[in-house]
Amino acid sequence: AQENRAGAKSLQKDVEAVFESVQVESKYKGRIITATGPIQQDAQPLLHYVETIHAWSAPGLFAWDRLDKGSALLLDHMPDLYGDVADFGCGWGALSRAILKQNAVETLTAIDADALAIAAIDKNITDPRFTSQWRDATESINKTFDAILMNPPFHEGGKADRHDLGAAMIDNAMAHLKPGGRLTLVANAHLPYEKNLPAYQSLIEQDGFKILTCII
Repeated sequence: AQENRAGAKSLQKDVEAVFESVQVESKYKGRIITATGPIQQDAQPLLHYVETIHAWSAPGLFAWDRLDKGSALLLDHMPDLYGDVADFGCGWGALSRAILKQNAVETLTAIDADALAIAAIDKNITDPRFTSQWRDATESINKTFDAILMNPPFHEGGKADRHDLGAAMIDNAMAHLKPGGRLTLVANAHLPYEKNLPAYQSLIEQDGFKILTCII
């Protein structure tokens, strides 16, 4: 299922290129796409190269064809990074690409619950320091990090705010920082993530977004 504004029409086209039988129901400004095998021999990949972001992406991913304002703000105020770094909820890789521009970064682990996001970021990044994990960023990870960056989600399906999703990611990130490690995140200014950070600094608030950082 996908919202129309999030690329449902393009997603339908891609699914129709892969499966022989596809049924579509349109309702509530979205589409339910039901596909039945077998997969066609000439199946087309679901990823698209998007010129506006110079990256592979796909309809359905967050800000799939643009750099969202929150991530853009975080990129403008990227902290100095070193050692083992993670990108929680990496999407197609906007933050990860910037992280790897810092030479002191030894490893980067990109994590996302969406398999399509992992497929995209794996295609976008070939740096040997990079690895990805297809997993929920609220789950335990067998590694700790010197720094974690994130642009946590705050809703599901464009509905009402679900800041508990971002809060769960923040709590999990704090549990996976090394002593002296730093979490840096961008969020909508009205979301109460400060209460999940024991000792935080507010780096900037601009255009409805804020950047928070916390060193444990």
